[in-house]
Amino acid sequence: MVAPTPSRLDDRQILQGAYDEATGTLRTSAQATIVNADISVAIDAVSDSISIKSSDGLREIGINDDGSIDVTDGLKSGGVYGAVTMTLANTAYEAKFGGTRLAGRKAIHVAIMTNGVYWGLDSSVTVANGTPTAMGQALVFTADPSSSFTIFLVCATPAATFRIVEIP
Repeated sequence: MVAPTPSRLDDRQILQGAYDEATGTLRTSAQATIVNADISVAIDAVSDSISIKSSDGLREIGINDDGSIDVTDGLKSGGVYGAVTMTLANTAYEAKFGGTRLAGRKAIHVAIMTNGVYWGLDSSVTVANGTPTAMGQALVFTADPSSSFTIFLVCATPAATFRIVEIP
């Protein structure tokens, strides 16, 4: 690998170019390659704050007061769960508990409690084109929390049940 052409800027000028005075942050689009330089950055864990977050705020890397690092990307507390009875045969039911799906859900767990249940990715699922399940089977799906990902269930006979957990 060939070293890049050294910059004529000193380290202070490089950092000034990356600093966004309006927001008090370093721009992540700034790039700097430092060759044969002796630079140190002192960060005080008590008075300085460093955090890298995804645009949706669900994933974060942060430095704690004691200098340790936390990474947040996983299940958060909360969620909803319960039993759903499909009262009509051959009618697609969205896999959700309550009137709307849980906002920002990352995972969906569906426990099939009755034989004759089929699943699909949209409301056009039928017993003829859906994927069959068996009583006692668990379906687990992970989803991008900002997506509109859905699972639909349909039953061959009325009163089929499933239990669902929506996880944030």
